[in-house]
Amino acid sequence: MSGHERHYTTNIQKGGALIRECRILLLEWLPTESIDQFLERVSAQNVLGKLSRRRVRDIVKRIFKPRFTATGTPGAMPVRRLLESGVAPAVVDRVFYYHTALADHLLYDFAGEFLNRKHSQGGYGVSITEAEEFLLRLQRSGQFDRPWSPATRTKVARGLLAACRDFHVLEGAVRKHLAPVALPMEVFVYVAYYLKERVVSASRMIEHPDWRLFFLNHRDVEHMFLRAHQEDWLKYNAAGHVVRVDWHFSNHMEAVDALAQRAHSYA
Repeated sequence: MSGHERHYTTNIQKGGALIRECRILLLEWLPTESIDQFLERVSAQNVLGKLSRRRVRDIVKRIFKPRFTATGTPGAMPVRRLLESGVAPAVVDRVFYYHTALADHLLYDFAGEFLNRKHSQGGYGVSITEAEEFLLRLQRSGQFDRPWSPATRTKVARGLLAACRDFHVLEGAVRKHLAPVALPMEVFVYVAYYLKERVVSASRMIEHPDWRLFFLNHRDVEHMFLRAHQEDWLKYNAAGHVVRVDWHFSNHMEAVDALAQRAHSYA
């Protein structure tokens, strides 16, 4: 994630991944509506079922809005296009994870730094105590606007672990452990074309910290670019430290349309 300013919230404890709810809301979402109009409509029509108005407001305002309508993410339209195309649920879930991590600095740093480091060092299990210690280190380094109580740290730590489990970064109902790494090519293409519009060179893209969310190191990213080249999503050439990528699509949405068309043709 670009930039050094971090803003940590407790939003992750409001429900973790909420994949089902986000799927429903994305298919209902209209780009012509403000978020307040959208909230009013989904509340009036019981789009999310028999939830309290307060719960619906929390989901729309604190979960859906930052993940899919705020700046700093690809926005709602690309992922909605994938949903409508019938792309595999495993692809959608990983795209949701990417959106969520971009919108939630705490999840981004927990997965991209703490879990990625554990993975690279051959670690396996992840405990609630470790998650709480991660939060406490952030607090002691002055990263929080105000201190969190031990009870809040525990709730947020549980929310982090639950979200990572739901997004298939972790596995295990009670005892969590790192899930096997298997990034679908569709997700790689989605992320690569999003970064294309934000990174000035191919070499910097390979080193971009977003790949750590998927536990990919430099060699892994190079391998994914080679696979994308072979599958005709782009052209990738590397000679020593010189890397060149020729993109088949001019922007992120064009690439998403191609992903959707290919998914539809396979259905």
